[in-house]
Amino acid sequence: MGCNKNWTQSEIERLRDLWGSKTIPQIAKIMGRSQNAITVKSKRIGLGAFKDHSEYMPALQVSKLLGIDIHTITDYWIPRLGLPFKHIAPRGKKEFTYIRISSLITWLKNNPDRWDSRRVELYAFGSEPEWLKQKRKNDSANKPKGCIKWTPQEDAKLIYLYRQGEKIKDIADKLGRSLSGVEHRVARLDVWGSGAYIGNNRQNERKKNRRAFEHKALEARLIATLKTRFNQLNWDGFWQKDICMNWNPVKGCTSGEINCDECSSFIRMKPQYCKRCGGTFYSRQIQDICDLCKKARKKQYQKKWAVLNKRT
Repeated sequence: MGCNKNWTQSEIERLRDLWGSKTIPQIAKIMGRSQNAITVKSKRIGLGAFKDHSEYMPALQVSKLLGIDIHTITDYWIPRLGLPFKHIAPRGKKEFTYIRISSLITWLKNNPDRWDSRRVELYAFGSEPEWLKQKRKNDSANKPKGCIKWTPQEDAKLIYLYRQGEKIKDIADKLGRSLSGVEHRVARLDVWGSGAYIGNNRQNERKKNRRAFEHKALEARLIATLKTRFNQLNWDGFWQKDICMNWNPVKGCTSGEINCDECSSFIRMKPQYCKRCGGTFYSRQIQDICDLCKKARKKQYQKKWAVLNKRT
């Protein structure tokens, strides 16, 4: 394998023939070139993406073509319904699920009840065979299917027809959707504005409630911080509060005393013993381990998590 070897016209034609049918590592091995050289040359001569010249189609592209979720293909059609597939690594690294176009068309022909032709654009497969034309007629006569994700094309067509003054029922018939489905979609789109998805009233209400909760939580934290600082300044000279059970950093003295010198409600904190290190510590709350051991255990867990989730 030479360094900076010039490409001949026959090599370029050979690269064009292999592009899409073989992966980049396979082409590099056949032509005696590095993978980087194959990649750079393919870009310079404008070969485009691997999938655009291959007889295979990525599962994600198939899902967009049929207007379904990709997990329907990878989690149901392939393992349970026998859709032929192949794992391909175009660049020799990460593998992707690819489906041969001819195998996909055959499978769709043999499983007409598993997909809806109304969601497939005309001539999406390059031609319209008789079985596909019949499938479109049958789907148009059937009742609209629910629980199917709306596509951007459907949203655009819905907005256009709605702005033209079409009735909801007529729009539903043209889109192959239920009457209630179209009504709900109109309510969730900015029909007279940008046309973007704005969600329903429940989602907006949840967002407002979440913002209100976050605002109240932030306000409570600010008040607690101010009260703590206020108590620190007013009770700074009284060291007894630091070992008294009736002291709270935010609320101050819970017994209602004015100061520690005239206090008659003083209760000393009792010593506690750490189960981890065996040391003695003081706390107003009953605890099994001391604060130092809590930090050590947290650090130990972080190290363990880092080892178990180490990137390879």
